[in-house]
Amino acid sequence: MFQAVVVKNETTDDAVKLQVRYHRKNFFADERKVFEVVALHGSAGNRWLLERYLEAKALRPGDEIYVDPYGEEWCNPRQRNPFSRWWYLNFA
Repeated sequence: MFQAVVVKNETTDDAVKLQVRYHRKNFFADERKVFEVVALHGSAGNRWLLERYLEAKALRPGDEIYVDPYGEEWCNPRQRNPFSRWWYLNFA
């Protein structure tokens, strides 16, 4: 799993689409390519999908998650304060 920064959060009734990018290799490197991670709402019977949907819905641009190399699985969302969000969005 690699650290990624949430760039954009689009919420619908069925899913949350997170636009994310991996952290830069160093401070002077260019930003990496943005890709999409989807958190489906799921049915009422699948509590795990509902919890992931609600976690993803609470994320804002600048927050962090860990994403697998294929962009399919993610975990450990970290919500940041406003200054940290700005910093990670612009320099991480």
